[in-house]
Amino acid sequence: MSIKLPTRQLGVNGPQVTALGFGVMGLSFAFYGKPLPEEEQLKFLDRAFEMGQVNWDTADVYGDSEIVIGNWFRRTGKRDQVLKTPNPREQIDSRLTNILLNRLFRQ
Repeated sequence: MSIKLPTRQLGVNGPQVTALGFGVMGLSFAFYGKPLPEEEQLKFLDRAFEMGQVNWDTADVYGDSEIVIGNWFRRTGKRDQVLKTPNPREQIDSRLTNILLNRLFRQ
């Protein structure tokens, strides 16, 4: 049985992406228990992609999930078919850090 997830278009001319994002924090973050071996993580990403999940929410604070996803991209060659969105908190923290550093070193 093939499962198709609902999609939405991003903006006017943007790509079709899965309506719900796929949060990969649980992929390799020990908070949820011992992470699976990488080969099983890669199989999990294979299955998510097969189901049509192309909107992946990730961040560098999610353990080594970014490395595993990078390895999956290299293995499959499907980087251009997946929207990998960083965690908004990470973006805000980064912007605030940059603002503070700019103010400190401008003087």
